[in-house]
Amino acid sequence: MTEPNRDYNIGASKEYKLNHWGLIRILDAVAASGNLHCRLGYPDGAEVQTSFIHSWDLYQDNVILYTTNSVYRCPLKEHVISGNSLSLLGAVRSRSGVDIEDLEEAVWNTMENEAVRYRSIMTSDLLEKGGMSPADSCVMFCWEGCDLPYLKRVVVYEKGSITIDDLPYIKQGYMNSIALSQNTSMKVRLANSSSPRCCYPYENGFSRAFVENTGNREIHVNISDLKSIPVPAGEIVRVV
Repeated sequence: MTEPNRDYNIGASKEYKLNHWGLIRILDAVAASGNLHCRLGYPDGAEVQTSFIHSWDLYQDNVILYTTNSVYRCPLKEHVISGNSLSLLGAVRSRSGVDIEDLEEAVWNTMENEAVRYRSIMTSDLLEKGGMSPADSCVMFCWEGCDLPYLKRVVVYEKGSITIDDLPYIKQGYMNSIALSQNTSMKVRLANSSSPRCCYPYENGFSRAFVENTGNREIHVNISDLKSIPVPAGEIVRVV
């Protein structure tokens, strides 16, 4: 594998973080889209599309995307695998000569590690706290608790198998609740917000549901408008 840069220089550009990200083609150019963080004047979690990417690099656990005026730090584990968009960077200059195949391998290895983490959580501590046996099934919704909370992926545990529904980036225009079953819905909001963000509708017959808050702000989960359950930043809470 090509050795990535040990450091990178953003020069006069501004650096921001892009979570839950993917790449898109615009005519003959490539841009990125995802949820923006660490940019003054923008709420964390805002859905954005960058300007054209003129170069990129692989630095530790991040893809660094360079546009004319900005630099975007994109964590490997936040890449939306289902978008299958990494190959688009093959047409963009790699600053340190990293091959696109090496980048794809790094992302897949990262996601495999995430799958191992989910399996460990959902087959040990989480199940024991929920009073479940390994034969049971459950679903976990992974939310980013921030100014504009957003759903990133759905992880299903069933009969020993882990399935990750890595949701496509920028889901706009969806209903403001998740359908857990015919009669049960979930709404997610910040503690000081009266209305939930628009989010991805997901329906399945699982009787147990968990929420993982991967962000830095506490979120509140309302189940069928009957109760509000706090999910602190960095924690996993059973909500059904």
